[in-house]
Amino acid sequence: MDTIQASSCENNLKQVLKSNECQPTHFRNSFHSVRILEDLQSLRKKEVLCDIRFETDDGCITFGHKNVLMVASPYFRAMFNNFDESNKDLVKISELDSTVLKILVDYIYTGELIMTKENVQV
Repeated sequence: MDTIQASSCENNLKQVLKSNECQPTHFRNSFHSVRILEDLQSLRKKEVLCDIRFETDDGCITFGHKNVLMVASPYFRAMFNNFDESNKDLVKISELDSTVLKILVDYIYTGELIMTKENVQV
């Protein structure tokens, strides 16, 4: 979280805490979910607490967290709820390019998708 966002959140929280009103005060940190996803992506990149690995036909491994993938995608939700993959920590993905799998998993963690001439058709 950058400095401006952090100071804005701190100021809002201080106002809530200083309030002498007895009424409940709703405080919402709009950067909270963004920070959590950034931290989860960082953990994934460092292979920390990852409970699933995907291996594509070309031998590349992509790491992830089942709970993150499940909440973001009906495909992964079905995979981890209803199929043999629910008890596995390594799932082989056939007929999917490793670059595309990486892009899709990165999108789940970041909300960003980078398309190039090379990957758009795949």
